[in-house]
Amino acid sequence: MPEEKNEMSLEAAFARLDEITKALEDPKTSLEDSFALYREGSALLKMADGKIDMVEKQVQMISEDGDME
Repeated sequence: MPEEKNEMSLEAAFARLDEITKALEDPKTSLEDSFALYREGSALLKMADGKIDMVEKQVQMISEDGDME
């Protein structure tokens, strides 16, 4: 994977997760490769969840008039 997971954008993470899903659905994917893909996908999901949580917290801090609380 060219980008580090921590530096990867959400869009890139979701695109990679889509690739992983397609590879896992392919019956030609070996058990070992499936396990590696599963681990990579789990790490990407954890990273994406953390970024989404951070954005949600920032949005909650913005009051209705646009000022930060």
